[in-house]
Amino acid sequence: MVSYEMLRARATPYFRAEASPPALSSADAERWTELRPLMMDGPARTVRVSGAIASVEPGRTAHVTRVWIDGDKVRLEHEGSPVLVTDGRQTWHFRADAAPLLVPRRSESHGDGRELAFRRTEQDVELFDFGQPLGPFVPVEHLGRPAWSFAFWPPRSKPAQMHVVVDAATGLVLHQHFADTEHHVEWVELDEVDTQPAELFTWSGPAQTEAELRVEQEIADAKDLADRARWFRDHVTNVPLAVRGQLDVLVNRYSPDGRFYATLRGPFDGGLTRRPRAGTRWRTGMSKVDHGWTDERWDWAVSVWDDELTADEVATLQRQLGTRPLT
Repeated sequence: MVSYEMLRARATPYFRAEASPPALSSADAERWTELRPLMMDGPARTVRVSGAIASVEPGRTAHVTRVWIDGDKVRLEHEGSPVLVTDGRQTWHFRADAAPLLVPRRSESHGDGRELAFRRTEQDVELFDFGQPLGPFVPVEHLGRPAWSFAFWPPRSKPAQMHVVVDAATGLVLHQHFADTEHHVEWVELDEVDTQPAELFTWSGPAQTEAELRVEQEIADAKDLADRARWFRDHVTNVPLAVRGQLDVLVNRYSPDGRFYATLRGPFDGGLTRRPRAGTRWRTGMSKVDHGWTDERWDWAVSVWDDELTADEVATLQRQLGTRPLT
């Protein structure tokens, strides 16, 4: 048996997916038949572990997440503060600027290696692929624990294999990397325990439900749209725009100096933008400009998508905007 560090030094630095993965040897196929259910479902016994997962990237301090697992129950912390708590039936996702979000199901947390605290599911494979294993399956040790090192064949959208080290006893992924072996996530501490304190896997403090969050977001979105419409009325025109019929105006961005970009919806769709008069080349950010003009204060530009405006229609729009092009 070799250490995983020895294998890492021999890892392929880059891999481009071919049409189909090579077949597993008979020994590796037999090993995968045993490992696959262990990775997805775990062993027959309840897995109880405590430890830490690190996300390692060159030039960056390792991000360390403390982990407690008791079967389907999981607690994640970073620098002493909870990140996620689930009792197997509901989950609290902790946020920096609000009460934790409570979802009525077991859910996961990804990023900075937190995904290693959870088992892969069939849905994960369907969504993200990396479901076809590649040999050889090599017996290794990680943190002194017997494990298996192998890789997963990448989908065509990905350039590199996903290399993993899987714990032989629990089925947990102990290490994972892609093309760059120096950029990886792995368990740096892992201890199996007999019991876990029940209070680790619940939260008695204030929390926000998904329904409450949706209502909050709907109120915030409505206020944001109202604020954008008010800015347009106060700083551009309070005259409703109507060319061939009513035009809905959505201000996408605006600045204190009066420049803005807005999308138009109605009898035709397009974009409208302006900036303080400059007399210099203007990168409007639109894919094309169908009509442009300058008045005493502003440079204006209009783009019409899949349609054309007549000269009279452009003049109508200019009048409603309160702009008189310089002649």
